[in-house]
Amino acid sequence: MKKIYFPIKLKLTLWYVTLLIIVIIAFSVTIYFSLQRMIIINEDTLLKSQVAQTIATLDVENGRLKPSEAPFYANTNFYGTLLSYPDMKIVESNLSDKILKLYMPKDSGFIGKYKTITNGDNKWRIYSEPIYSEHKKIGILILAQPLNLAYIAINNLFVLFIYLIPFIVIIAILGGLLLANKALKPISYMTKIAREISMGDLSKRLNLPYTNDEIGKLAQTFDMMLDKIDISVKKQRQFTHDASHELRTPIAVIQSRAESMLATKYTDEEYKKSISIILDEAKHMGKLVSNLLFLARGDSNTDKLKMENLNFTELVEGIVDELKPIAQDNNIDIKIIKSEISYIYGDQTRLTQLLYNIIDNAIKYNVPGGKIFVSVETKGKYLKTSIQDTGIGIPAEHLPHIFERFYRVDKARSRKSGGSGLGLSICQWIANVHGGKIDAISREGKGSTFIIWLPLKTQ
Repeated sequence: MKKIYFPIKLKLTLWYVTLLIIVIIAFSVTIYFSLQRMIIINEDTLLKSQVAQTIATLDVENGRLKPSEAPFYANTNFYGTLLSYPDMKIVESNLSDKILKLYMPKDSGFIGKYKTITNGDNKWRIYSEPIYSEHKKIGILILAQPLNLAYIAINNLFVLFIYLIPFIVIIAILGGLLLANKALKPISYMTKIAREISMGDLSKRLNLPYTNDEIGKLAQTFDMMLDKIDISVKKQRQFTHDASHELRTPIAVIQSRAESMLATKYTDEEYKKSISIILDEAKHMGKLVSNLLFLARGDSNTDKLKMENLNFTELVEGIVDELKPIAQDNNIDIKIIKSEISYIYGDQTRLTQLLYNIIDNAIKYNVPGGKIFVSVETKGKYLKTSIQDTGIGIPAEHLPHIFERFYRVDKARSRKSGGSGLGLSICQWIANVHGGKIDAISREGKGSTFIIWLPLKTQ
């Protein structure tokens, strides 16, 4: 079943309008009943005050109520009834009998109570109090006030709410859609750019003006992600191109030699020479494939390190002793000038590979009669291992790229020296996975210094 497309701006508008409707209704209901309650309280206060004033003006003679020349309700806006007690006869009244009967039950339980009476379309608020003379109840005064004007005002307010709420809702819907569309416009633009990128154009960027909100941060993160993806894809393409180029040469040599051996009758010496060339190319290709697999496992985090406590100084001394005969064969002097006993937590095999590659390069790219100085010392929380040679050095324009895969400096870093351009990349990866790094300092014709930083073992 195909899902119905429901734009997020419509969802936001509906949520916004729904919440607004709930708030408006709650506000209107609260205002309506609060106003109604305030009117009743105001009327009750007025009735009570008027009852007290009226009782104070009544005439009493011999313990009985006496009708005055002007009834108590004269010159007032109130309606009421004056009753004698206990016979409950009407002394004075301008209140209709129907309203009076609705307020007065058969007993006297109504005295001192407020009550709202509905008579047809009219509403009345009524209150009564007893009249005393010498601590003896002699009568009851009932006062009533019509609530028509107050309820008309309340009803008008209710009608206003009925008409105003839909109008506010319509305005809210239009405004909500407008605001949501404006707020989500960058998202639509981002979607458009993402579709163009999905077609293979990684050069596209949002380049939206930065705003310190969720959309601005998302756009900035999106551009940063594209930069990283673009760099990664370019590196992958370059890596694939360089790998195929590196493999193409030995394969071509092996193929041409094999075809030549099959097509031409060689002497034993020529066969031996051709097979030796094929063997050398096969070894080179095998080493290259091995390095590529190593880096691929490192990139995918599938190469598991065997971490252990190591005496790193002892490891360096062992590798120097192992490579010293090779250095001497090349008329190069190698020695350790500083050796502080230090321990680290690492993979012995990989660290051996790291040190071997760096020192071996120092031997390969040195000059006859050159020197190599190795030092190991602690610097704060790190172990600093320096390998300095007096060789041919690295030109300044090539130095920033020497750790890139398949990168070889012209002439000195050619295939003739046996390198594939992956050795330093592997060294950098080994240092990184151990929480360290490698720095390179070099001057052409003056030699190079590679500094390996590795974290010391903590107690």
